[in-house]
Amino acid sequence: MRASLGASRRHVLRQLVLESLVLSAAGGLAGAGIAIAGLSLWRQFGPADFPRMDEAAFDLRVFAFAVGVTLTIALICAAVPARSAVRAQGAAAGVRRSTTTRRERAMQHAFVTIQVTGALVLLVCMGLVVRGFGELERVDAGFTPAQALSMQLSLPPQTYTDAANIERFYNALRVRLEELGGIRAAGVVSLRPLSGLLSTMDVAFPDRPSPPSDEVPQAHFRIASAGYFAAAGIPIIAGRPFLDSDASRRRPVAIVSQTFASRHWPGVPAVGRAVQTVESRPSPPMEVVGVVADVKQFGLDGSPTADLYVPLPQMPASQAALLAARTFWIVRSDEARSLVNRLPDVVHGVDPDVAAASIQTLEDVVESSIAA
Repeated sequence: MRASLGASRRHVLRQLVLESLVLSAAGGLAGAGIAIAGLSLWRQFGPADFPRMDEAAFDLRVFAFAVGVTLTIALICAAVPARSAVRAQGAAAGVRRSTTTRRERAMQHAFVTIQVTGALVLLVCMGLVVRGFGELERVDAGFTPAQALSMQLSLPPQTYTDAANIERFYNALRVRLEELGGIRAAGVVSLRPLSGLLSTMDVAFPDRPSPPSDEVPQAHFRIASAGYFAAAGIPIIAGRPFLDSDASRRRPVAIVSQTFASRHWPGVPAVGRAVQTVESRPSPPMEVVGVVADVKQFGLDGSPTADLYVPLPQMPASQAALLAARTFWIVRSDEARSLVNRLPDVVHGVDPDVAAASIQTLEDVVESSIAA
């Protein structure tokens, strides 16, 4: 229309570019505002240890990138109508050929189709992400994260060389923890739930013939103390938890997970059955005294594992060095978060050479697993 009224090609192009710049700038400013607000909301309500969150910032580099993208989009969006305007100016009396009109309409329809399709793909993908995140939050981890703390200890290897020394440290620290008050349960485990750490061991059953060497069953092996299952909030499905009376010179006992029990004793009670660990040779038969819920050991989206727990005083001699190098304490208290800064002093009061690290609530452990 402006071309028909006598506007020059330069004026028409300038108007089209300015219109595109105004629209692109409005979109760029809106996007920048959403980005800044989104970062602020995520820092306030998102997981505290979300990966690389400390590097995320709307700084000058991001601003320069946003300006560059905005200008580029403005020029691209101005190019198509500018091309049509130039053609219109060259057409006699402002009349266009019908073939040109069809081509332009096809380009417009294709452009709109690409925009709508891209938006739908993004919305569908984002919806799947949100749904998957919600499903992860509803997964039963097999333990109760609320009001519980996790603490990793590393014991000096030259001092804690065997199970007896480790047990003495455990008993002394448990007494100190009970003196704090408000501690409902405390216990030790060799590998904490959702730690992602693997420890497997061959198992055997004394009432069954030995399988072929390539079919020896394995279990995810854990060493646990009396009080661990109560501290972690792991439900006892059948039988009982470990007790202080499960000492080194008493009859060997074990606790298995629900998956372990259903895999090796399908349809019959597992409590009262016997199982052995196999290293260089089978251990003495251990009586299964309890069955506990399946615990997510690697990730909330992981499959259930066949877990075998043995009491701390009855651990295999070969496991003492590994347990001293890495031991996880679980403490359950109504004021769990307030204990984060106090636990290292309690540990050092028992042995100043013991290193305490990774003190965090089990809720933070679950959030870290979801964040990954």
